[in-house]
Amino acid sequence: MTSKDFVQQIYPDARAEKQRQGAGVVSRLQKTYWLIRRRGHTMYIASGNTESNAWVNAKKKIQQHNKALQVSETRRDVSR
Repeated sequence: MTSKDFVQQIYPDARAEKQRQGAGVVSRLQKTYWLIRRRGHTMYIASGNTESNAWVNAKKKIQQHNKALQVSETRRDVSR
């Protein structure tokens, strides 16, 4: 399963957006980067220098978030 497939399994409306940042009109001076964003949401999930890199970063962020949730649930269960 690719990183893109993994992310879209959790967020079916996730998509990649190409963004440009930098020196205005001169296109070769503009820095290009990619954002992974859910359709209709203003916040992005992850970013990267390439589209593939952005999907990988989104997958890592989701996995870290899920791991943190599991740890907090385990701590809550132990404290009971």
